[in-house]
Amino acid sequence: MKKGTKALILGVLLSFGFSPSVLADKPTIETMEIKLANLEVDITKKKLELIKREEKLNEMKVKSHHSNKIDKKNMALKLAEVEAALAKDKLLLSEREVKLYEMKVALLKEEK
Repeated sequence: MKKGTKALILGVLLSFGFSPSVLADKPTIETMEIKLANLEVDITKKKLELIKREEKLNEMKVKSHHSNKIDKKNMALKLAEVEAALAKDKLLLSEREVKLYEMKVALLKEEK
């Protein structure tokens, strides 16, 4: 495995929480593909979690629409906080997806 490819993959794996010893034994491309597949599963699970959180947010919006004026102000603040947290998590997930695709490209180049 080329030095640059190994460094890129190690960096991405470290950002996903793997230990530095992951690449100590010079893994094969097949091993790295398995790790990529596991990361894809993790990202898909996170996407599902975000969808569920969006559903709850929409339910909160409906409830706030039907509440009285005082409750609406409190609910609007709560909704803004939830929306901000959701947007932040979406951004983090997108960054993880970009890193995953960078790893895929590096592996495809390595296979050539």
